[in-house]
This record gives sequence, C-alpha cells and structure tokens, in this order.
Amino acid sequence: MKNKILVVVGMHRSGTSLTTNWLQKCDLNIGTKLEGKKFSNPDGHFEDIDFLYLHEEILKSNEVPYHGTENPDDFSINKSQKEEIKELLTIKNQNLEWGWKDPRTCLFLGVYRELIPEANYLVIVRPFTEIIDSLLRRKYTPIEKKIKNNKLGKLKLLKYRWTLQRQGLKKEISYFENSVINYYASIIRHLKVIEKHQRICFKLDDIQELDENIVTNLNDNMDFSLKYFPISNIFQKKYLKSTPKFYKRRTVNTSKLEALQKQLDAFCDY
Repeated sequence: MKNKILVVVGMHRSGTSLTTNWLQKCDLNIGTKLEGKKFSNPDGHFEDIDFLYLHEEILKSNEVPYHGTENPDDFSINKSQKEEIKELLTIKNQNLEWGWKDPRTCLFLGVYRELIPEANYLVIVRPFTEIIDSLLRRKYTPIEKKIKNNKLGKLKLLKYRWTLQRQGLKKEISYFENSVINYYASIIRHLKVIEKHQRICFKLDDIQELDENIVTNLNDNMDFSLKYFPISNIFQKKYLKSTPKFYKRRTVNTSKLEALQKQLDAFCDY
C-alpha cells in the first residue's frame, strides 16, 4: 500500500492550526513533536517541529524572513538542504497515513511536488483582510493590554494608537501585505499544476458546515481512513475575528491582493 500524505496549506493566520487540531482528532498522525500554546494560539499551533525548524533553517540560510521573498531568484534550496527534506520525509513515511502543518510549507511547495508527487493537499482560504488584521492584532494587542494595565492607561493608549497610525502601522501593513502576496502567489502556482484529485480547497468561514464533507472526501477520494469528529467541539469563533481593527484602508497593494484572492477563491471546491 502506498503512503497517504496530507499537507495542510495556508497562509499564517488562515486557520491552519484549528484545521490541523481537528484533523488530529479525526485520527490523522500530524507528528509527535508539535509547536505548543502561545498568546497567538491559546489552543496550540499544531506545527510539526521537525518541518518547522528545517524550513526556518533553510529560510535563514537564504537570509529570507518567514514571509518569503517576492523574487523567486532570491530564494533557492541547495542540494544538501533538499537531501535534508528528503531524509525527513523518509522518516515520516514510516507511517502509513500522516500529514503536517507549517505555513512556511507554502514557500517549499515546488520541492514537495518533486519529492512526494503523490501527496494530497488540504488548502484553507481566508480573506486577506482578516489575515493581515490578525497578524497586526497578534503584534499589537499584547502592547495595548500592558498599557491599559498601567496608571493613566487610557491616555497612554490613545497616544500610542495615534503614534501607531501615524508611523509604525503603515510599514507593518505593507510588510504583511507583501507576505500575503507572496504566499498566495505560491499557493496559486501550486494549485495550477497539481491534479484536482490531489487537493481539497475550502474557505475557512465554511469549515463548520463542511467538516463532515471534508472527511468523507479525504476517505472516499484520497483513500484515508479518518474518523469523523465534529469541529464544532473545538471551534471558538472568538479566535477568528472578522471585523478589522487595524487594517481598514485601501493601499497601493489592495488591487493586487483582491485579484489574488479572487483567483484563490475560484479553486475552492465548495
């Protein structure tokens, strides 16, 4: 029997942690050493540390931050790094059915297509406005909480927000917009070349209505043997805020982001 491999694909803050947590409860082996709980994900990140650390190491060797680079020529994987990935896949393939999640995987999809052409992909799509606002919340909400806990907190908070709007936020927004552009473009390139039967693509907003359909699809069409676990048992809407707090205005990148979002949405199977 061939190994059944499921790669969870999605930009940071797209609901990949929620989805992978749920898949684990459906009995998918997602690794034994996982990235744990943090402020940004109180229930855990569910990232396989083996893949996470290897991806980070390769990105650092290319002097590339976690969001990647807009120029593919700036980011290359050498022969020894490819061998490291191949060795890791060999170890993981000791399991008949398994998968992993690390958002940085989006930057390595070409390598994985080459090394494990039989792999299947579960792609989670979330509106770029919500992704960017979530990235900004992750950085600035802890700062706001510290300010509120101090004396004269409200006055300090008002001053901080004014300074943020005038100075730092514009740069942060541009940084995260380019990150989404890079990840979306990589995912779209990947979806264009793999076979349709190798992927399931869905919108995060629909996950509670689609959870049983997704498991059925994985079992019937991709030959997994998962059990159905209702995602409603672990889903907490408060972690997936849709009303923007920091990301509210159009920018020079908005049109490009909207075009990429439209392309990615078109791949959704439901």
